[in-house]
Amino acid sequence: MKKIITFILILVSLSFSYSKSYYQNVRFTSYHPNDKTGSTKCTASGYCTKHFDIHKEGFYTFNNKVVIATANKNCTKSKTGVCANYNSLPKGYHEYDLYDELDIYFNNKEYKAIVLDICGACYWEEEYQRYDIFVSNKTNIIDTLGTVLIKEKYHYFPIFMSLILFIILLIQLRIININKIIRIIRKKRI
Repeated sequence: MKKIITFILILVSLSFSYSKSYYQNVRFTSYHPNDKTGSTKCTASGYCTKHFDIHKEGFYTFNNKVVIATANKNCTKSKTGVCANYNSLPKGYHEYDLYDELDIYFNNKEYKAIVLDICGACYWEEEYQRYDIFVSNKTNIIDTLGTVLIKEKYHYFPIFMSLILFIILLIQLRIININKIIRIIRKKRI
């Protein structure tokens, strides 16, 4: 019975180790240097407008990727500063690390994007989660619906647990002789 339970636990752990890719409807908004929210020429990544190119549609790009601000994992964990106001995400919302790359779609076009900044409004509970695009000035403001490809992920803790459980199963099936391994370890200590 222990063997069956261990095998079932392995399957359950593996089922939690992978998330499929899917598209999520989102709201794309924008910000620009010296806007009413106090945005500057520099992003949380340390890169500033002097490091960016300006796309023909008026938004900043970095290595041909649209510069965006999103809910950020480090901000969510922070207990100090501006980020202290944003310690939780509404259900179904996503957060990213700086330098994560995303596929975004709006105005019937597909773009590659890179997360270089943090967005406080991206934590607000609204009908659609916001993704903020860094634009060069107020004449290029964006406020439109679109989609983001939420990419597949491997979750390493369930994979690690599955590996441990698999070793336990091998011990239970007597394929691995744990007593012999313990004796070898003890001999090496002496």
